[in-house]
Amino acid sequence: MEYITKKKIARAFQTVVVQQGFDHTSVKAIMHHAHLRRQTFYVYFRDKFELLVWFINDRMSETIESNINYLQWPEIIKITCYELDANREFYKECFQNQNEIDITAIIANHFAFLFTHLVKCESIKFLSEDKTLIWLLCLGITHSIVHNITTNHPEDYEQLAKDAIISINISLKNLKN
Repeated sequence: MEYITKKKIARAFQTVVVQQGFDHTSVKAIMHHAHLRRQTFYVYFRDKFELLVWFINDRMSETIESNINYLQWPEIIKITCYELDANREFYKECFQNQNEIDITAIIANHFAFLFTHLVKCESIKFLSEDKTLIWLLCLGITHSIVHNITTNHPEDYEQLAKDAIISINISLKNLKN
């Protein structure tokens, strides 16, 4: 029940952010839209920034970690790019109008989880400096997606996914050597 309530609050949060902007999104407005008591918000979240972190982590976990044993990794990259593009208005508003939370780093952490999983599955000897490569690669991929979301003339998300897949393949190949 706790997760369902959090999801309901998160869906209302997403809607209110798109309608009113991040700066003008209040707990009162979120809970009004969710048809829940305002006090219920504080049972689960301290403020809208904590909700934002939970929202991003939940969406990325559903998209990346939950699919790791069911889909090939290139498909996970594609659906992650699709998820971010399909909810472009929400993410753009959050990227551009709040500075408290580093959304790029949160998303990059999920990509790094996926990449680390790939390295282990391919039985690649994992050195400590490889963590730096993985982090920077995932941060770069995420930054290109964020840039695409916030630009006035975005590329098709499928091209971004394709570029990310190529980058990961090259990195995996280099790590094997």
